[in-house]
Amino acid sequence: MPWRLGSTRWPIAIVLALLLSACGDATPTSPAPVPPDYSGMWIGGFEITSCTDVEVPGLIQLGLCGGLRRSQSYRLTLMQSGTAVTGSYVLSEYFSCACGSLPGGYGTFDVSGVIASDGTLTITAQGTVHATGGVTALETFTLKQSPASTLTGTVSGHLKFSAPDDRSVFSGVVTSGSR
Repeated sequence: MPWRLGSTRWPIAIVLALLLSACGDATPTSPAPVPPDYSGMWIGGFEITSCTDVEVPGLIQLGLCGGLRRSQSYRLTLMQSGTAVTGSYVLSEYFSCACGSLPGGYGTFDVSGVIASDGTLTITAQGTVHATGGVTALETFTLKQSPASTLTGTVSGHLKFSAPDDRSVFSGVVTSGSR
């Protein structure tokens, strides 16, 4: 039967051609990668490799780097929802002190962060360090699991004292971490 303008075959052929052309250029997409699981309690340590006291004109220089312990321990308790991570960070042995270790450490700070597409977790903690007369700390950890129950990474920090200006800045390397 020939194709005629009044024929019902034309509309069917046009719809079929449109459907086939819409399928021709589609490229399959791979599913989004599942982020690593950072939830749980992590205990470990980091080494401060660099610390610089910042001179603020008009203020007494504090020399916070001189009292900061080079070997630090940490406890992170993390909860995760997708790529969002929240929890707490316990400062254990922050400053060298003749008073010894503080029961309960130098403070517990809230942490929050996000897991990047490569599996790296960046979290930030901020709070007032106990027994320092008002030093506040802002610390950022950049962490990776290698293998799944071990943390590696870096840490950077800013210490302030009763002023909006940094009084000391430091950086370091996460030397251990397990859950």
